[in-house]
Amino acid sequence: MDHDAAWKRLFGLQVVVRHLLRGFVPDVAEVLDLNALREISASWAGADAEQRHGDAVWRAPYADGSGRSIVLLLEFQSTVDLAMALRVLRYEGMAFDDLRRQGEVDADGELRLLSVVLYSGTARWTAPGGATHVTVGPDGEILRSRPYVLLDSAAAAQDDLAADNIVAALFHLDNAPSAHDAIEGVRTLAGSLSESLEPAERDTVLEGLIDWLAITLPNGPDREVANAIAGLRTGLLNREAGMTRLAERAREWEAEWLRQGIEQGIERGVEQGIASQRAMLCRQAGRKFGSDAAAELAQLLARVSDAGRLERVGDAIIDAESADALIAAAAL
Repeated sequence: MDHDAAWKRLFGLQVVVRHLLRGFVPDVAEVLDLNALREISASWAGADAEQRHGDAVWRAPYADGSGRSIVLLLEFQSTVDLAMALRVLRYEGMAFDDLRRQGEVDADGELRLLSVVLYSGTARWTAPGGATHVTVGPDGEILRSRPYVLLDSAAAAQDDLAADNIVAALFHLDNAPSAHDAIEGVRTLAGSLSESLEPAERDTVLEGLIDWLAITLPNGPDREVANAIAGLRTGLLNREAGMTRLAERAREWEAEWLRQGIEQGIERGVEQGIASQRAMLCRQAGRKFGSDAAAELAQLLARVSDAGRLERVGDAIIDAESADALIAAAAL
């Protein structure tokens, strides 16, 4: 999965789009039935046979039962496009023509389109035509003077938004000062979402965010970031399947660390790898059996550098049914 695909996956979830509207275009959100949001095709065919494949398109009916709706066109940008306004107008025209040909118009024969550009680049956005907000008239019609709404993740991350808003959290993650801060941000958000979402919906969002982290965060040769993300996935999602996956990956990392040590002759590198594996085993023991078990295991493994014994401890974490059984196996 590439960078753009990771963003598209997140904004292919209804709950994420709901949070986008409520957090960043609240006036629009208030007039819509957000529970009836549905994703529609992002591929348009113009009257001249021109093809356009958009990033994500959603449609939501008005909450007043008037038969009106909003078609929301989302575009993801990691670089500044000075012609963005022209592109948006062309895409909206193609969408308008295509939906009309399909008979997908509102009850009054109209189509209401709103384009939102989500920008995640490091350079300041300098393209013209972007509005920071839109308003809604007394009759519920959207009032805007510019072709698109711009959501700059760096600027939005500075806003004081609800801590449990998924999109606001995503912008904070995108601008986190370090990989550690980003990973801890997901962990914090998981706690908030546990109170507001059903477990299945929560896990779908978290899995998308974790995949997003795996793609966007830099990963050094010692695989520390990959290790931390794997631990995050295990702790927040399917525990049993995650434990098995993590144990398998831990063996791969161990072999890689040892190979690098032998090839490069860097004893310190191998020792750091073993230390990281010990720490990982203790974290996973803590996830399954609690902090006391993790602390006791840490004491047992403090001076252990034998790869075979560490491998057996990894198996024991998966197989043991109690903390006592784990500690007994680790002490052998």
